[in-house]
Amino acid sequence: METLQAYDLLRPLSFFVGLSPAILRDVASRCTQVMLPAGHILFRQGEPSDSMYIVSTGRLDVSLEAESRRPGSIYEAGRGQIVGEMGILSGAVRSATVRSLRDSLLFRLSKEAFEELLDRHPTLSRRIAVDLSERLRKSNERVFERHYNVKTFTIIPAGELAPTTEFTAKLIRVLSEIGSTRLITKRIVSEAVGSTDMTDSRVVHWLNEQESKYAYLIYEADLQPSAWTSRCIRQADRLLAVTRFEGSRDPNEIEQFLTRMVAEMPRSHPRIDLILLHREVGFQPVNTPEWLAGRSAEKHHHIANDSVKDFRRLARVLAGKAVGLVLGGGGSRGFAHIGAIRALEEAGIAIETIGGTSQGALIAAQYAMGLTPGEMIEVNKILFRDYRPLKGDRTIPVFSFLTGKTSNKGLQWMFGKRYISDLKLPFFAVSNNLSQAKVIVHRDDPVWRAVRCSMALPGLMPPVIEGGNLIVDGGVLNNLPVDIMRDQCHGSVVAVNVSPPVDLIANCEDKDNLSFWEFMRRKWFGKKDGGSIPNMLEILMRTAFLSSIHHRETMARYADLLVHPPMAGVGLLDWDKIDDLVEVGYQETRARLQHWAGRPGSSTEAPGTEAGLPITRLPLTGVQA
Repeated sequence: METLQAYDLLRPLSFFVGLSPAILRDVASRCTQVMLPAGHILFRQGEPSDSMYIVSTGRLDVSLEAESRRPGSIYEAGRGQIVGEMGILSGAVRSATVRSLRDSLLFRLSKEAFEELLDRHPTLSRRIAVDLSERLRKSNERVFERHYNVKTFTIIPAGELAPTTEFTAKLIRVLSEIGSTRLITKRIVSEAVGSTDMTDSRVVHWLNEQESKYAYLIYEADLQPSAWTSRCIRQADRLLAVTRFEGSRDPNEIEQFLTRMVAEMPRSHPRIDLILLHREVGFQPVNTPEWLAGRSAEKHHHIANDSVKDFRRLARVLAGKAVGLVLGGGGSRGFAHIGAIRALEEAGIAIETIGGTSQGALIAAQYAMGLTPGEMIEVNKILFRDYRPLKGDRTIPVFSFLTGKTSNKGLQWMFGKRYISDLKLPFFAVSNNLSQAKVIVHRDDPVWRAVRCSMALPGLMPPVIEGGNLIVDGGVLNNLPVDIMRDQCHGSVVAVNVSPPVDLIANCEDKDNLSFWEFMRRKWFGKKDGGSIPNMLEILMRTAFLSSIHHRETMARYADLLVHPPMAGVGLLDWDKIDDLVEVGYQETRARLQHWAGRPGSSTEAPGTEAGLPITRLPLTGVQA
């Protein structure tokens, strides 16, 4: 039985793909099963490499220890992934520490057995050489490899009002549209194994069998701590803590237990997502930070209880099928992002998470707040007409050309007192700590302040001062933060870059000394004599983004789809061209989508048809009880 299980596990792996059944059976026969309880260390960084492991069920955390340059978790390994293989190939010591996040079943192949297999089967040696060569090629090209394969979810109650049974039924219906899904309850397990003892080895064996048969398992825990609740937590890749948004914010017994677990074993527990259910489809969350305070949730999701659209969005996020949208900075050219969003919506592509830099952060925050593309056009016309955030409050240029007061007022008018956690979609904005020369990712600040930091163009806008540090425009170091989205979104990433590689061409002869009057003549009459030149603000903006533009090709490799609307003839400060820029972004995105085969995240229904439908109308196809 063990050999058969190992054989089925090895067959699709890149290390062994294409090998004959006889070789695979020989490899499988030399694998031994290892049970690794939640929280246990498989091996530590710096130890001798004596074996490799293949994950059959469970989840492992691969992390670097404190003495490494960048300590912390690197990635999580789930079913079908190998850990420790490079050590036995190179003979080097372990390069990372591996510990179990949940009860895990592994297959171990010792170094001695592996070397014997290489001697007996030259084909295996060639196959591994090809695999390593492919890994090296991808490393050199910086091709992003996805490691997300979460399969098991445990539903636990949060707060005081927790409709877990109702929520579980709805989630199973939408998750089964993505892959085969099975509900696991205490009653189902007891009937299947003939025992009510959740510590019985037969229970673990049966649960592992279900994990190999289905794409996803949904565990429904008890409403209070119990042996079954503990078993559910130990089997989970992700914990979903469910509550009604209107209920009490106080953590319940299970949450308090999880808080203690996180404190005792910060790297050895399943990740926790907080699910906040709302009564109305048109909900507007407020005071969400009160829900997050004192909880160890890694993410949170606002879900309308009767919205099929929201539940499908959650299912795509949990299944690693989400679409993240990244919007780059570029002054007024950022209005093209509105057109790109409109094109994505018309194509039926649901945006599950969004983020951006500078003007891209502004547009992203508006969309995350729930505004439609049409509404975004109107509010931006009001913002840049009435508040004139980037030209309405000039001052003596000691700290900056503008005071920033009108920008603050305009952003506060637009976003009010909302925090990022209050937004309907996950959102982030990027800025830079000028004092410490590092990138900042805003995920829990007031929305207006996060956007203000991301738009603080050095020289034009005054930096935001936080703790004595100067916070400036995110475009200085990362104008198209696709890499940050990759860390946040498990799925496909669409990026819209509105910064052209060539810009601000001065069509005039070289001048050692350009007087004020010569500048004014060429600025206002240059188009007639072919000698137009950019002004100081345009030069400042272009200079601020230069580092990011230089790295645009690297960022493009992280994106599944890159949209680059043509910006010829559009200046960085052409705020009055919003309608034209929206159309440019719309048309270019439509054209790019026509060539994006097999687009992930596309809806089977017309955009907008899901919201508000009774969720009981969803099909039950694929659900196993």
